[in-house]
Amino acid sequence: MIKKNRIKIIAASVVNFLPTLLGLIFWSKISVPTYWGIEGEGDNFGTKLFFVLCIPLILYALFWLCILMTSKDSGNKNQNNKVFGLIIWIMPFMSLFVSAITYFGSTGRSFELIMFLPIVLGLLFAVMGNYMPKCRPNRTIGVRIKWTLENEENWNATHRFSGKVMVAGGLLMILCCFLPEFWGAGIAVAIVLACVLATTVYSYAYYRKQKKLGTYTVNSPVKPLNKPAKIVSAVLAAVILAGVAVLMFTGEVEVVITEQDLTVDSVYCSETVCALDDIQTIQYVQDFEGGVRDYGFSSAKLALGDYTNDKYSYLSYRYVGTDACVVLYTDHGIIAINQSTEEATKALYDELMEKTSK
Repeated sequence: MIKKNRIKIIAASVVNFLPTLLGLIFWSKISVPTYWGIEGEGDNFGTKLFFVLCIPLILYALFWLCILMTSKDSGNKNQNNKVFGLIIWIMPFMSLFVSAITYFGSTGRSFELIMFLPIVLGLLFAVMGNYMPKCRPNRTIGVRIKWTLENEENWNATHRFSGKVMVAGGLLMILCCFLPEFWGAGIAVAIVLACVLATTVYSYAYYRKQKKLGTYTVNSPVKPLNKPAKIVSAVLAAVILAGVAVLMFTGEVEVVITEQDLTVDSVYCSETVCALDDIQTIQYVQDFEGGVRDYGFSSAKLALGDYTNDKYSYLSYRYVGTDACVVLYTDHGIIAINQSTEEATKALYDELMEKTSK
């Protein structure tokens, strides 16, 4: 299957790394907005390198993982070539999308990413839905549940239904872009879950109907996974879950105060250095309102990057589990910082007040 589609794979590989080529050409003009420093510096090498090179590389690794897993599945030997083509182009599309919003942000213009997510997700769903009825039984693509994998008639009926549901759901998601920001994103996610649930219920109902009529037989051409395939699948699942856990529950906010400067840093966000003389006012806020992330990184533990609440836009270096926050009004903008506990945050405030005598 790989040999048969080598031209598409080569073309998709080139598209995947187009953002890298553009990033290297315009390196000096790129100021990655995710980790803008408080003084507006745009030549952050580490962050820039991650977006220009690392993200396309990560997506390219996933690109080949999808291709290899699909091609090694015996059920895909006679798979519809258009379906395999869809697998080939998903990751290059993601590379273009992620890089486009990053480079657009580097121009300094405002960009409400959350408004565009329903459009992108809706288009992806609509396209995938168009290909679902063409998908033949296999263990890597499509609706892979017990009844579809065992019975080819159930597989075909389920995928015809799923295709209609996904196209309709995709169109509804696109319309969500006209709703208020978080309502639109929330409803789009709800539509995804509804599509999954509706397809599963339909497949099970079709299975019950077959059992009642006595037409259900195990006749699918899909072979059970062999032991090596099961081990590889389990390892990949464990690695993915471990990676998600690391991103969601690790990371620290490091604050260093000298006689002249305040330096704030985090593993998921580049450091910000602010001269103490540039700090105009320092406030200790007991119940700080985080607001909305405009651009940056957030997890179950940290809130990093550019945020906006009802009062102002600011640069955030915060622990999500701590309500208290130290707010710095500087000559170059506002910074909100806290520590992992309220006691440590209050101690940080006291130290800053002592160093600056504000």
